[in-house]
Amino acid sequence: HTALSEGMTPARLAALMAGCRADEPRVAIHFSEVPLAQQLAGLGQGLYDLGFAASDNVGRGIVAERAWQDPIHVILPTRHPLLALETIPLSEVLRHPLVLGDPKYCEGCRQQIDRLIGKGSAQPQVAAQVRSVYLMLSMVAAGVGLALMGASQVLSNWELGIASRPLAEPAALTTWLLRSTRVSRQSVARFIERVIAMREDNLAPPPRAR
Repeated sequence: HTALSEGMTPARLAALMAGCRADEPRVAIHFSEVPLAQQLAGLGQGLYDLGFAASDNVGRGIVAERAWQDPIHVILPTRHPLLALETIPLSEVLRHPLVLGDPKYCEGCRQQIDRLIGKGSAQPQVAAQVRSVYLMLSMVAAGVGLALMGASQVLSNWELGIASRPLAEPAALTTWLLRSTRVSRQSVARFIERVIAMREDNLAPPPRAR
């Protein structure tokens, strides 16, 4: 049983699920979409075997290991003047209002975006805080503000009237694989091995137990 919090990369998750179904069709994998706090509590209580989240700020007895990363792009409405640039500096992004994820519902992603914004020299103008990616993209398309999000989350939403550009200073959203420090079943261990095999490289830091 695997818990999912916000910030998932659809292509990665789909590839992971397809690989598991092909190699181990007899092993049922159940996914539950829950807030980060509920995921951490469930992992600690043994309700979930594993979790995916956009935060490695975990509690005692839980290990966080990098699963994958998604490049952060600037999301703009079509015809926006910044689209003349192939890559957009963060300083230019911060000249415009931003549509951000509500930290109550997008805790991990918002923490990562806030750290990125904090590297800039200007305070962000927050036009709106939203719960869902779809509402965020809709507001960008309507001209409410720009957004910063994982590039993979935009690919299926071009019909909304949006476009994206990479940041001039490359950055990425990280998804973490969370698990309890308790000994897990062999099927769970194989699932973890599959996630690690899907990583972009082998340069990730070692797991951190808290």
